[in-house]
Amino acid sequence: MDNKLNYQFYDRTEMLPFVPKGVVEVLDVGCGSGKFGHMLKNERGCKVTGVEPFPAAAEAARKVLDHVHELVVEEAVHQLPKQHFDLICFNDVLEHLVDPWSVLESCKPLLKPGAHILASVPNVLNLGNLKEVLTTRDWKYREEGILDRTHLRFFTRISTIRMFEETGYQVTHIEGINLFLTKKTKLLRLVFPTWMSDSLPLQFAVLATPQL
Repeated sequence: MDNKLNYQFYDRTEMLPFVPKGVVEVLDVGCGSGKFGHMLKNERGCKVTGVEPFPAAAEAARKVLDHVHELVVEEAVHQLPKQHFDLICFNDVLEHLVDPWSVLESCKPLLKPGAHILASVPNVLNLGNLKEVLTTRDWKYREEGILDRTHLRFFTRISTIRMFEETGYQVTHIEGINLFLTKKTKLLRLVFPTWMSDSLPLQFAVLATPQL
């Protein structure tokens, strides 16, 4: 991830409804300045541990979270307690990793029985993104968004589910968030509801639990 981007300042309130009830111990991977974790502490009474590789963001997160590991997630997972967390959050993180499959697998020992992974994953099939690629015949990276220049992996609903299943998880819920809505896309959703369900979301919110 690029520390020049504004990701560390997003509170991601749209992810809060997907946090299961009864969660106490939370690991927020790529916690940025701690806004999402701070919201979990205030609104759900959670204890939140953050993982954040960028020093300035990590320092800010320390002011609002219970613990912060200033490490990349690939290193942090080896220092975190086993069977300790009720929820591990990856809010727009997995697409920045060289090998998100290995990271998801390495997180399983950190989870308590019945615990969950919550992730927000950008949707490369978003209609706005597809329209630009088809009309310009270009794949232009940007400072943020679906074609963020620091994204190493690109996902659809189907490939997101497959990634979790391949790493030993069962997806219990997946839902499009931050929909690309215009008058035209609202009409298209009425005519082609199944196809548009995969094309309107900018991201998918995914909740998964390790397979027994």
